[in-house]
Amino acid sequence: MRTRAWLAPIALLALVALALAACSSNTNKTVANAATVAAQYTPTQVGAATATPAASPTVAWPGPAPTMTANITAIFPANGAKVTQASTRLNKNTQLGGVCADISFASPVQSIQWFRMAVDAKEVTAKLTVLVKADRKTGQICYAVDAGIPVGKHTAAVSVQDPSDTTGKILQIVAWAFEVV
Repeated sequence: MRTRAWLAPIALLALVALALAACSSNTNKTVANAATVAAQYTPTQVGAATATPAASPTVAWPGPAPTMTANITAIFPANGAKVTQASTRLNKNTQLGGVCADISFASPVQSIQWFRMAVDAKEVTAKLTVLVKADRKTGQICYAVDAGIPVGKHTAAVSVQDPSDTTGKILQIVAWAFEVV
């Protein structure tokens, strides 16, 4: 009886030992390959070392023009546009103005909740004005404030994401930059 009580733990220990032995090897090919690849890209010093580089890489503002998608069909202001602060104010008559995107309810979008907007990296979706056109297949979303968007350079982005899975994959995104003068 005592032998049987120890038999199961000993068998389990033996299985764990075999599994560890099977998983280990004398060489780790991933680490070896990483060292080989890293050696190809190791910088060599040329001339005297300096604390700051002679020239910094720069990306021309506002960056490349965004590509529209099936559900985000146009953006306002245009990428790189200079607009007046007055044009970014909320229009009291239409409730539109500011930063806008023309949208489409083409598949996979099922409702307005699929769209999100950020301005200057801040989520503004809850503050959007939504206009659904008579065809019920297209519309426009806009973010505007009474005082207008402050003078300066700004970024905006509109994304399409399943509202039932807000931590899931973003299906489409259009990002751009503009300047308020």
